[in-house]
Amino acid sequence: MAKIGMNLVMQIIGLDKAQSKLEKAKKEIQNTKPLFDKAVIILEQSHAKTFRMGGRPKWKVSARASRQSGQTLIDTNRLQQTLSATSPSSIREYKKDELKFGTKILYAPAHQFGYPAQGIPMRPFLGVYNEDIKRLEKVFEQDIEARLKVVNSVG
Repeated sequence: MAKIGMNLVMQIIGLDKAQSKLEKAKKEIQNTKPLFDKAVIILEQSHAKTFRMGGRPKWKVSARASRQSGQTLIDTNRLQQTLSATSPSSIREYKKDELKFGTKILYAPAHQFGYPAQGIPMRPFLGVYNEDIKRLEKVFEQDIEARLKVVNSVG
């Protein structure tokens, strides 16, 4: 008795092109610099807001600010200015999946974490707040979608 059989051969047309686009998309997504450039702007804005508000939560008023009717952590404004990208004392370091944002000012840790030996309470001025996370997520999502559209539209 003869066997009746059938062979089915399928050729997927355009597979090479699809694989090429996937590789380009992967490479594009791994480029975190555009995302971090946008994140730095959000962080700068957030930290400026922290200084305007006198802390989040409010900082304990410093003796200097009380004496001079000034603002805590804003005497010369040097500390706040170092959180701007234009400051030589700012920290902006990008690695593949890490962004370091901060200041090189030597007295910054004493204010951020407190320095009880000198009577300086904690006045955290660096931080990421829930509203920042929401903005970052939205900006990252929009950025990645836009870059994937560009990859998809290119031949």
